[in-house]
Amino acid sequence: MLDIDKNSLTKLLIEKKPKLVLVSCPSGILVKCMNFMNSFAKEHGFKVVFSGEPCYGICDLGEENVRLLGADLSIHIGHSASFEKIGKFTYLIEAFDDIDLIPVLEKAIPKLKGYKRLGLCTIGPHIHKLDSAKAFL
Repeated sequence: MLDIDKNSLTKLLIEKKPKLVLVSCPSGILVKCMNFMNSFAKEHGFKVVFSGEPCYGICDLGEENVRLLGADLSIHIGHSASFEKIGKFTYLIEAFDDIDLIPVLEKAIPKLKGYKRLGLCTIGPHIHKLDSAKAFL
């Protein structure tokens, strides 16, 4: 399940009253994010468009796409940051995925044999899983 900060999202929507929202998120949570946002949009009376461009977090705002689409704002879901807004149109909403990384790591183990050191990195929604991944490895 994808745990999106619904309180911040609802507060933003009440304040801005958008008609059209551009949504961007890491590809690792795209399907879950689409399901959530489509239902959330129906519930709150706005239309949503998902960015199909590769997303590299908050350095990749897509503010020009907001203007081209005539959207009211852009929401980046799952891009961890210590602030709520960046740029003119873009708002950041936290999200955490509860995916179990251990089955993926189990499949990767044979390919990792022979390496003495590994580096671990992930997208924002999985950051809380790094310690368990490290402990497993």
